[in-house]
Amino acid sequence: MAPKLYSIDASPPCRATLMLAKAIGLTLDVHNLDQGGEHLKPEYLKINPEHTVPTLDDGGFVIWDSHAINLYLLEKYGNIDGLYSRDLKTKALINQRLHFDSGVAFSLLLRIAYIRIEIMAPKLYSIDASPPCRATLMLAKAIGLTLDVYNLDLMGGEHLKPEYLKINPQHTVPTLDDDGFIIWDSHAINLYLLEKYGNIDALYSRDFKTKALINQRLHFDSGVAFSLLLRIAKPIRLKQTKIIPDNLKGEIRDTYGFLNSFLEGNKWTCGDRVTIADIQLAATISCIQLFEPLTDSYPNVQRWLSNCEQQPWYQPNLKGLNDFNNLFTSLINA
Repeated sequence: MAPKLYSIDASPPCRATLMLAKAIGLTLDVHNLDQGGEHLKPEYLKINPEHTVPTLDDGGFVIWDSHAINLYLLEKYGNIDGLYSRDLKTKALINQRLHFDSGVAFSLLLRIAYIRIEIMAPKLYSIDASPPCRATLMLAKAIGLTLDVYNLDLMGGEHLKPEYLKINPQHTVPTLDDDGFIIWDSHAINLYLLEKYGNIDALYSRDFKTKALINQRLHFDSGVAFSLLLRIAKPIRLKQTKIIPDNLKGEIRDTYGFLNSFLEGNKWTCGDRVTIADIQLAATISCIQLFEPLTDSYPNVQRWLSNCEQQPWYQPNLKGLNDFNNLFTSLINA
C-alpha cells in the first residue's frame, strides 16, 4: 500500500516531499486537503495536532514536517547513499543545510506569507447585529479566511457619509473591498469569497442541478426570508412602531413552513451536506424567530438550526445575534 501524503499543492514543504518521491521513484497516495479548513477538522487534528502539511501516514505510522518525512522515505524506500550519506561529516553538512531551510529560509517565507495575508486581507464593512454581515463572517470562518473587519457606526450614520456612499450608493452592509474590487450584498460577497479563496466544491457545486438548487435557496433567503425580516425590523429600528402585525407573523410562519418542506428527508437545505445556503439562512432564521418563535410545528427547521449551531462556522453568529436580540427587545419594550 502506497504511503498516504496529506498535501496542499501551493505548500513548498509538500512540494519538497513530492519532489523527493519523484527522485526515488516512489508512488504516494496524495490526498489534497481542502483549503476551506479541512486541516482544522477533528479527523486531521487527531493525526497531526499541529495541523500542518505535509503529513505522512505510512501503514499507520504518522509523521509530519517535510524534512523528517523526506529522510524517512529516503531511508525506507530509496538509497541512502544516493541523496544523503552514511559518512558522519557529509551527513552533518546535509543536516546543517536542512536545518538552514527549516529554521531560516522557510521560516522567513512563512513570516512573509503571513504578513502579506494580514496586509492584503479583504476589508469587510460590517455591523455585528446585521444578519447578512454575520452570514459573510460565518462563510469566512468556514473557509478559513481572515477578513479585515471594519465595524460601521450605524447609530452615528456612518453608512450615510459621502465616503461610504462613494463605494456603496445603496449604503447597505456588508460591503467588501478586495484590493479595490467593491461588491455588496452578502449572497454575492459569499459566493465571490468562496470561489476566490475557498473550495467551490465544498460549499457550492460545479454540477448544474446542484448549483441551481443552492441558488434557489439563496434567493429564497434574499427574496423571502430576509426580505420579510427587513420589513419587520426596519420600522421598529426607526421607532415607527413597536408592534409586529399579525399578517407579518403569519408570513414568518409561512417561511418556516417552506423551509420545513425543503428540509424534509434532508439534513441540510440542499441535501446531505452543508452549503453556502445553510450559512446564509442560518443568519436570517436565527434572528427572525425573535419576532415569531420557532415552534414544534416545524421540527425539520428546529433540527436544522440546532445542527447549524453545532458547526464551528456558526461561532461568528453568536455575538451579533445577541446584539440583534437585545436591540430589538429593548425597542419593542421601550
